[in-house]
Amino acid sequence: MKTISFLTLVLGLTAFQAMEAADGKKTRDEMVIEDRVDLKGNSDWIYNDIETAKDAARQANKPLLIVFRCIP
Repeated sequence: MKTISFLTLVLGLTAFQAMEAADGKKTRDEMVIEDRVDLKGNSDWIYNDIETAKDAARQANKPLLIVFRCIP
């Protein structure tokens, strides 16, 4: 019984890895575009507009946090 459970686990993990590999890696450009789309839809982030960010920080009387993001 232990052999069957172990074999099932190994086959399941192998299938999962095969599916991940089939997706393929995204190019850097695809990752940047996807990231930008995600952040543009988020009202908590001000993307690539330092003046708007400064104004929002002043109005809220809160410090400004600038994040430099690197997408590998």
